[in-house]
Amino acid sequence: MWQEESDAAPVFTFALRPRVMQLRDTCKLLCCLSGKPVPTVKWFKNGRELSRFEYAMTHTDGVVTMEIIDTKVDDSGEYKCVAVNPLGKAETSCVVIVEDRRRQFDHPQPKADGKKSIKKPEAKAAPSKQLGPPDARSRQSTRELLPLKSDSMMCPPDFTRKLKDVVASDGEPLQLNCHVSGDPLPQIVWTKNGKKLTSSAVIDIKYKSGIASLRINELFPEDSGTYVCTAKNSMGETSTQCVLDVKKGPAGTARPEKKGGSSKAPIINKHAESGYYKDGSEVTIVCNISCPDPFNVIWLHDNREIKNTPDFEYLNDGDVYSLHIPEIFPEDAGTYTCEAFNKGGESFSSCTITVLSSSEQKDTPTFAKFPASLSVLDGAKAVFTCETYDSPTKLEWYKDGEPINESSNRYRFVKKDNKYTFTIAKCSFEDIGQYQVRVVTRQGDALASFSVNVSA
Repeated sequence: MWQEESDAAPVFTFALRPRVMQLRDTCKLLCCLSGKPVPTVKWFKNGRELSRFEYAMTHTDGVVTMEIIDTKVDDSGEYKCVAVNPLGKAETSCVVIVEDRRRQFDHPQPKADGKKSIKKPEAKAAPSKQLGPPDARSRQSTRELLPLKSDSMMCPPDFTRKLKDVVASDGEPLQLNCHVSGDPLPQIVWTKNGKKLTSSAVIDIKYKSGIASLRINELFPEDSGTYVCTAKNSMGETSTQCVLDVKKGPAGTARPEKKGGSSKAPIINKHAESGYYKDGSEVTIVCNISCPDPFNVIWLHDNREIKNTPDFEYLNDGDVYSLHIPEIFPEDAGTYTCEAFNKGGESFSSCTITVLSSSEQKDTPTFAKFPASLSVLDGAKAVFTCETYDSPTKLEWYKDGEPINESSNRYRFVKKDNKYTFTIAKCSFEDIGQYQVRVVTRQGDALASFSVNVSA
């Protein structure tokens, strides 16, 4: 017997994050909100309330979004989301910066003090050693060898393969696919009988490599209707549609309704793994995430959200969520975090990616074994182990950038040869966070990141 949620003031369970965008990108701001009665949401930019006629805004199943399509430099500023219900008020804010990379090409040799730079968030713990020489190749310098696209090359969306009407039987799976082109990359929206659809436990919506797809694993008669896929960019908008007719089976059943109650947070069953990679190699970071309720996934590099682009591609196949980097550069080294969240809560997994340049010696790597992220139950023991090639002159453990108190009886630290073990005897919710182990050797510092998730 489920219990109905009691009334509560608004709370942002996932806050807005700062964004650095390029001109004509689409910037999607996202946060998660709980509260009953359902809070009223308003968006502000630099203190001015924004209109739904100016921006695409949604508030569904506790996930709140606002999109800035075809960004301009003037869109830079502080954005705030404010939620209100009769029991209280909550707010979350972030800074959005829109850069025009084309202006850099107008001044190929700017003065050193005239460059525009964005200050990255700084970790409180000491950073890992810099790998590769100062003149190591970079993604930006590689791009500069390619001609920049002119505005004349942009075009409105076009469906090169359209949807077709479908007749299916009760209980069968459904897969709708359509192919779309356009520059800038179009935004895709699916609707059924005029109502917007989003990914859920019933419907799986994907858009990858120009293919927009919608899948339903088990059809019911109630799924019959008109499905429309709409593609939109700054140059125009187009759509394709089909009619789905689901024939009733002998039982004539309807999809079971999900009982009420609070949503469950996603659980990471297999965590991201740290590793060493050669400059220029292909890298895929993988997590296995499960949850009976819909959830969102984002990836971060050194605590900055990664935009889904051909350079950093978000992939999903069932419970497997991946970040694919076709060609890694020295600048891509650092901490990568996968965050999975919904209004029920969040889980995350961190790892360290180290990029070895071609000029480095074989004995450069510091870690023979990296500590791994864990998901544990409240009250369980968590053990983290790292192993180094050489004996370090110093080794420290950190939580959320602060040194861990090694005299606390909650923790145990063991050293055996070049193997180091850190144990949390009895995990509680206060142990949730991002951890690092910092190793100092004759070659310099190295930092390995991992995370701890604790669930009831």
